[in-house]
Amino acid sequence: ISFLLLSMKGHDLRNQQATLNAMLNGISAGAALSDGMAPPAPEGGYPLTVRQLLLEPGTKLPSLKMKDLAGNDIDASSYKDKKLLVAFISPENVRSRDMAQAIEAASAGPLKQNSVSLIYVISSTPEKAREYSNELALKGVSAADPAGILGKMFMVPYNPYLFLFDKGVLASQLKWEGEGALREQFSQFLRAGNRGARGVKK
Repeated sequence: ISFLLLSMKGHDLRNQQATLNAMLNGISAGAALSDGMAPPAPEGGYPLTVRQLLLEPGTKLPSLKMKDLAGNDIDASSYKDKKLLVAFISPENVRSRDMAQAIEAASAGPLKQNSVSLIYVISSTPEKAREYSNELALKGVSAADPAGILGKMFMVPYNPYLFLFDKGVLASQLKWEGEGALREQFSQFLRAGNRGARGVKK
């Protein structure tokens, strides 16, 4: 972030810093809003350098180690040779429930057939996240993210949101736009095979 700010020639760095901080704070606060969305972008959109903070296709899976809701260790490096879906959801909005249910439906079909691993990151306390996971009968690995730390690592713009990784690199990412759009994205992801491994960022 500091590098980006220093490279913003011809701009008021203090204003850019304030905009950037507001965006990152909005990411962590988004799950607490009534509809689970982060605050809207300012008029005219965020500066280009801020928009580029979103993960790009080809980006490596963030290195992380954490505990799932059952207390088991999760190490991102164990997924480096697999297809992986990481879904950020929140008990605070209906769209998260809809997306999780659509993912679960797909996990019994094409995702299972293609050995796609699932990780749900739930923006809530471990207690509420465990209750939410049980209520939805989530079959994938589930982890709580009460402070939004994982959301910031993945640069999640709002909730719900999901990422599709192939062999440790980002193939695609998308917000919830309905089950039809999700199925189409899954189909493209599975057809692409190793395409996401091209242009890996160092």
